[in-house]
Amino acid sequence: MKIDPLVFFDNPVVYRRHLLKAVRMYGHAPEHNTFWYQYETHPDQKPVFVRWPDGLGLMTYKEEDAWYVFSEPLTTPEKKVPILIPFLTYALQEEHIKKVVVELTAKTRKSLRQALPETLRDVSINYTLTWPIFDIANFNPALPGRVFKRLRNTRNKFYRTHYINVRDARTVPKTDLHSIAERWKKMRGGADGTYDHRYRNLIENNFAGTQTARAIFVDGKVVAINAGWPVANRPGHYYAAVGIHDYSVPDVGVITNLEDLEWIKNAGYQTADFGGGEKALTNFKKQFGPSSYYKTFVFSIVRR
Repeated sequence: MKIDPLVFFDNPVVYRRHLLKAVRMYGHAPEHNTFWYQYETHPDQKPVFVRWPDGLGLMTYKEEDAWYVFSEPLTTPEKKVPILIPFLTYALQEEHIKKVVVELTAKTRKSLRQALPETLRDVSINYTLTWPIFDIANFNPALPGRVFKRLRNTRNKFYRTHYINVRDARTVPKTDLHSIAERWKKMRGGADGTYDHRYRNLIENNFAGTQTARAIFVDGKVVAINAGWPVANRPGHYYAAVGIHDYSVPDVGVITNLEDLEWIKNAGYQTADFGGGEKALTNFKKQFGPSSYYKTFVFSIVRR
């Protein structure tokens, strides 16, 4: 479907080449990954890639009464809002969608709110995600110093008590990996959302779209999965997209994160994004010593 100058692609076979080109040219956010975009699709959603003639684009999901924009626009920084406005206007005024839900950084959100036409308005923030960034170049796997004493003791005790083995997750039976996602969803605490469909899709597709996918075994049983990829057009920057475990062994979450940090260090990356989370997940990740944080805001645009 084409609404000048927007072109809407809802057939993955057709839009994949356009999306791959857009990510290659304009990708910059950690979730600018063609495969991850597919994995994130809910069962009641239809992925729709919105493309402009110059190759700019929006990764979106359409429902009966709502439209969701996934991650930041695939554009240069100055064109993010100029391509969002016509899409929002079309979706809300022509398609009569009740709301468009977006997740944007603070800078993009501010620019969008200032540029909204009088016919549209933004509503209050649904929730905020905090994304920790790690200085991998200066990360020391030995965890020296007083600040890491508790973390170091936890790791050392774990390795004295258990036998740890790490394997390529693609070689592990899918049923075993799905059991991790199932128990992760069941046991996840705090107020953070638990969406396991992305991990189910990732497992079923043999981790396509990742640079690495590792299964962590404790005493002969697979208990955790780490996976991720380099961020498009940001040399030396890695996205630790997946780090889930089944809660079956005390402190396995700590070991899973430390394994990920050490792998990223050994792979030669300079920095790493460990993904957005709400309060409970952010507090857990603080103990590993992020060098900085940024936030994204999930909110809706509606008609006045």
